[in-house]
Amino acid sequence: PARPAPAPAAAAVPARKPAAVPARPVGGRRSKQNDVLREVALRLASRGALLDGALEAAVQEIVHAIAPNGLESEVLVREAVVEATGLGPLDDLLADESVREIQIARPDRILVDRGGRVAPSDRSFSSAYAATRAVERLLDRAGRRSVSGAVHDLVLDDGTHATIVMPPVAARGPAILLRRPDPEKAELEQLTRRGMMTPAHQEVLAGVVSSRRNLLVCGGAGSGRTTLANALLGGVSHDERVVIVESGGAIEARGDRWIQIALGLGDQARPSLQAALRLRPDRLVLDEVRGVEAFDLLAALSAGHGGAIVVSGGLGVPDALVRLEALARLGTGSVDVAAVRDLLGRSFHAIAQTARDDNGQIVLAGLYEVSGVGADGIDVVPMEV
Repeated sequence: PARPAPAPAAAAVPARKPAAVPARPVGGRRSKQNDVLREVALRLASRGALLDGALEAAVQEIVHAIAPNGLESEVLVREAVVEATGLGPLDDLLADESVREIQIARPDRILVDRGGRVAPSDRSFSSAYAATRAVERLLDRAGRRSVSGAVHDLVLDDGTHATIVMPPVAARGPAILLRRPDPEKAELEQLTRRGMMTPAHQEVLAGVVSSRRNLLVCGGAGSGRTTLANALLGGVSHDERVVIVESGGAIEARGDRWIQIALGLGDQARPSLQAALRLRPDRLVLDEVRGVEAFDLLAALSAGHGGAIVVSGGLGVPDALVRLEALARLGTGSVDVAAVRDLLGRSFHAIAQTARDDNGQIVLAGLYEVSGVGADGIDVVPMEV
């Protein structure tokens, strides 16, 4: 079928809460401030461990000695103290409840997601060294003691999920993605009010959930797939045993009868799914299919597990289905293409596609019904809305 178009991707000191840092200027002045902050960090490191009071006094002394005329020394002192004791620019962003996601592409470029829209922040790290120190403190907060290793996945005490990629894999300094859990799990009605879908779409999706039809939620990265899956669980009866397989604590069922299984990485994803199936769920929820566990998933769904909600990557419905088929074939050993495709066609009844529109707003781009298996793949038709 034709792809649907998306609707209009230093020094060790005791922990303390750093003071808020004023918004930063941009351009050449910002570069001069970063030069000063880098020099402050180097001189602090040569002095060894300092207590809070001594640290701030040392920072003031250094800043007044090296800061060129025209730069606000008070701002520089605050920024240097925050970088030396906390997470630097991340402290203010994590304290801002409107920020849902923070992306550090490189130390001097930070993007933030507010209300489903991603925009550059006026914050930045002064250097790769400062970003690395922030990574060390993030790992410490999560109970890790070493930055050794290229990739780190961790969950902070407040539920924030952090993915960190270190050099040399990250070529421009540490790359960090921080995703904060939604403080209030949105229901479908709330997503409708936010403009993600129409009331008619909401009604159809609610019907899919209540009738226990298996639903595939697909879309690109950051397109609202997990947000929609979370909202769909609001329509599940509290009497059902819901087993959720996911890695970041972002999906929660309502009521008390739900169980969370941590989704393992790489080869460990398959045992995670198999453990969930052995718990005999009334409803299975899987947040992201990444590997050979896809075959076990299709085998279970086609055998009669109803009401499943499965999240999978794919910019469009055809892409998502081809990806699932390819992953399932990796896990079969010798099962032929036709058999895997037939399992896929029998596993899902409906597909919801999410996307971001031209303004960066998360939207429901389409709802489709799986009508069968054709010669060239899975046949889907738009649902009547």
